[in-house]
Amino acid sequence: MVTKVLETRAVGVGTIPVGWVQLPDGSYALQVSATNPDGSNIGTGSGGGSNASVGAIGTTAPTSATSVGITDGSGNLRAVSTAPGAQGSTGTNIAASGPLGIYNTAAPSLSNGQYSALQLDSASNLKTSLQTALPPGTNMIGSVVGRPSQISPAITVTAGTYATGNVVGGVLTLPAALDATDLCGILQDILIVNKATSGNTCSWSVALFNANPSGSTFTDKAAPVIATADMAKLLGVFSVSALSGGNVLGSAVGIAQADAIGAYVIGASTTLYAVLIVTGTPTFGTTSDVSLMLRIMKG
Repeated sequence: MVTKVLETRAVGVGTIPVGWVQLPDGSYALQVSATNPDGSNIGTGSGGGSNASVGAIGTTAPTSATSVGITDGSGNLRAVSTAPGAQGSTGTNIAASGPLGIYNTAAPSLSNGQYSALQLDSASNLKTSLQTALPPGTNMIGSVVGRPSQISPAITVTAGTYATGNVVGGVLTLPAALDATDLCGILQDILIVNKATSGNTCSWSVALFNANPSGSTFTDKAAPVIATADMAKLLGVFSVSALSGGNVLGSAVGIAQADAIGAYVIGASTTLYAVLIVTGTPTFGTTSDVSLMLRIMKG
């Protein structure tokens, strides 16, 4: 941009300007006086038009002017302040909200458009306030996979010999197998310990349901009969084989195990249900000869 000088004036005395540069719009881009020889009164004129100028503090910013400082809501130029404002102030200074964080015994009450610093406790920890209270019980932010659940339901068998394909223990309840927040998990492992006096090296099938298959007939020491209405509740049937080598912990105990199954399960509630079916003809001496354990990764 080329500034056209319309008029210059000679050196004066006192407060009479020593010289100035007048712009085409009538404003003065430069004023030098005898009392102010360093030219610090730059831009004390009104400025305006399309000319780049420095406006006076507290006056209306000229159109298309280049301002130094900031402009308030009324269009007035304001210098940048280093002094922090008080809690609840409404100015336009960059420091109007005060320090970044402040400790108050009680949080300030603000109105629309007011500023406030972040609230700290006496140990300089940032304070937060929930708009609504957390519900009772276990609460999570997001979903965390990898929280193990180990379930060992009580199983009561009938003393005597079972036929292959018989249900063992009826319908088994697996409480708290899943979290209430997501009702899902990953079936990892199944372990069955069999203390039958004979036939304790048999294999098994485990049918898993997301709700109680109450319409079916799963009677202990009898063949299973599933109802059509319960088919939709079935999550899968998992094979659990006897460990190779027979009774690895002694002849009195048979172990069957399925590892790293990795089956994704989704429940209707936190409780799952299982039906244990034997492949073999074990003979049980007591009603507590069978135990079952399932490991599920919640989430």
